[in-house]
Amino acid sequence: MKRVVTLISALLVFAIIGELTSCEKKAPEQAQQGGAAAPSEERVEKNPDRNAYFGEEHIHTNWSVDAWVFGNRITGPDDALKYAQGQTIKHPLGYDITIETPLDFMGVTDHSEYVGITKEANTPGSVVSKIPAAQPMIMKDPNSTAEQQRVFLYLITLLSKPPVKAFMSPEVAGTHVLSVSDVFRE
Repeated sequence: MKRVVTLISALLVFAIIGELTSCEKKAPEQAQQGGAAAPSEERVEKNPDRNAYFGEEHIHTNWSVDAWVFGNRITGPDDALKYAQGQTIKHPLGYDITIETPLDFMGVTDHSEYVGITKEANTPGSVVSKIPAAQPMIMKDPNSTAEQQRVFLYLITLLSKPPVKAFMSPEVAGTHVLSVSDVFRE
């Protein structure tokens, strides 16, 4: 009895494998119940090109506090857009860079918390550079690892506290909103 069950099981497995690996495909009309053909407007045509899109999903510009602290001090959202379109921009290290094939899409994902604050704190004469809470963000030597760590740690402590109201004033936050609007108007 045990041999019969094993034999039937093996035959069933081979039959299933044979059906799954069969080269013969059923037409969509044959696969429908009742044998009725589907109306052509309901049938979804396959795309022979498959439309592969290439892009970048996660980019930080000099507006993100971490990107600015760790060296991206020259490329902003407008540069990211130009780069994605295939235009030449300055790399954060100072040399020209161009992508060979423009991107189909790009997501600039700057951190919303205190967007642009670190950059503005280090811009002499800016409104932010005069705010007391911004003073610990000012870097005397932006290339110093110790300075970068000091500012980064300060920013982390800011994020663990209630928001700094002076950084959210229209005079400060509005500057970046208008800059983004300018990028998309061009």
